[in-house]
Formats: sequence, C-alpha cells, structure tokens
Amino acid sequence: MRHRIPLASLGFGVAFIAAILSTAPRLAAQDTVPSLEHLRLGQAVRVRTQDGRQVEGQIVGLVQVPPSIELSDHLVSSIALASADSLWTRGSTAGSGALIGGGILGATSALVAYSICTQGSGEPVCTGAVVLGAAAVGAVVGAGLGAAIGSYIVRWHLFFARSPSQVRLGLRAAL
Repeated sequence: MRHRIPLASLGFGVAFIAAILSTAPRLAAQDTVPSLEHLRLGQAVRVRTQDGRQVEGQIVGLVQVPPSIELSDHLVSSIALASADSLWTRGSTAGSGALIGGGILGATSALVAYSICTQGSGEPVCTGAVVLGAAAVGAVVGAGLGAAIGSYIVRWHLFFARSPSQVRLGLRAAL
C-alpha cells in the first residue's frame, strides 16, 4: 500500500506558493498627508509631485510642520508632502523569498525523505517523524536561502498616494 501524504504536501506547498504570488498589493488613494513616523533617515524613497516631477534619493531630513522630507541625490531637495502625489519606499523581497524557498525546499525534502524511507518496496522503513524532520530542516534551509536571495531584489512599496491614476503609473514604473 502506497502512502500519498508527501504528494499531498507537495501539492499543498505549490498551491500555497501560488496563492502568495498572486496576491495583489493593497493600493488606496489618500486625501490627507501621511504621517512621517514610519519614515527614517537614510531610507531610499521615490516621490512623484503633483506637477509630474519624479525625485529619488535618500532621506536626510524629516520636517514635521509642515510635513516635508529632505532628499539627497547629490543635491539636497526639500519636498512638502502636500505637493506630493505619491511616495514610494524601497525595500526587498526577502520575506517572499523566505516563504517561497521554505515551501519549495521543505516539500522537496519531505518527498525525498519519503522515497528513501520506502526504498522502492512501498513499505516504510522509517517513521513519519523522519519525513517531518527532513521537511522541517529543508524548510528552514530553504527559507534562509530564499531570504538571502530576496534581499538582493529591490522592490518599491507604495507609502502614500493621493490619486488612483498616479498609483497605476507608479506601479508600471516600479515593475
């Protein structure tokens, strides 16, 4: 009698990864100027102003009243957030890489361990704990590798958008 648990785990892993990859970012237009508390000095940002200008650089200063940021891209520019149409922060895909790497390597490790345990006879030679342990170790190693690879992939995250039309334009430019 053949056990189908590892194949089901592999199918679940693939479905889980597909669900993560298909999720769309939450994009919502805002009428008010955002708070500066989630921005930090040295953070890379991209700002599109209402007159269509796009400025990219690192934050070298935050002014609370009126809310504005000072960016350095060789010259220091001060941009009032009231004149900003959208603001993007630069990040990485380390979290997504960890989920994908952990899912793929965890499922693969479980499948390989199961095939080694059955040794072609169809009767398990070792316990299910060995298969689960191999899956756990594979998931941890895969998550580490995925996070390491994902940390080198740059992705722009929407921090603030005043109009939905600029959100669409910003997404095209970010991809």
